[in-house]
Amino acid sequence: MLFPPTVMSAVEQSIDLNNPDAIKQALEQRVGKRVKNKLLSGRDQESKMPEVGSHALHLSELRGMELFDATMIVEQVAAVVTRSAGEMTGGGILSEASSAATAEASSRRSTTAET
Repeated sequence: MLFPPTVMSAVEQSIDLNNPDAIKQALEQRVGKRVKNKLLSGRDQESKMPEVGSHALHLSELRGMELFDATMIVEQVAAVVTRSAGEMTGGGILSEASSAATAEASSRRSTTAET
């Protein structure tokens, strides 16, 4: 399945995935929210993000270090991970057909287990 080069939810603005500043756009849309930033080093940093500047972002309430703040270079962020409103699986929202197939398979397993 092909997806257009723009990601959008009902709550947030679209992110142009072809834009070299796509990560910065994603960060800016999540100001004030709790996020998990995946760094280029492979390390995860979960925190609240009160502010994003042109070259750095301010992090507060760091997971495991709640009394500390940090400043991170925007270019060091490889991915921005946030909790979405929809039920997600793989690359998209779980469809009704997938939900029905999952329920049917689960029903078959319980029927087989009873016999």
